[in-house]
Amino acid sequence: MNSELFLGVPPLIVLQKMKKSILILVAGLLIGFLTGRIIPPSKPTSWNQIERGMHYSEVYNVIPSLREGMRDVKGVDTCIAEFGSSYWQLFVYYDDNGKVYRIETKLF
Repeated sequence: MNSELFLGVPPLIVLQKMKKSILILVAGLLIGFLTGRIIPPSKPTSWNQIERGMHYSEVYNVIPSLREGMRDVKGVDTCIAEFGSSYWQLFVYYDDNGKVYRIETKLF
């Protein structure tokens, strides 16, 4: 048996195929990583159900985590939805009657 052959294939060809496979693997990982950074995650769909004029009790039924907000003190509730190293933050502002007058979402 020839010691220079690896499963019947010369070592140089084996190394070339390994380099190509590793390069394809690294390129795929890089593309996946960059895609995750460039294309932001979508915000939670329940946030789209909040509308101007809704009473805070209706908002709390849609997004229970807002109940720990600062509505009583500052007139605004906020919550966060995390996605790895990115996160969405929701701000819901209320008027004096407890109804929504402004909704903001920000991606960080």
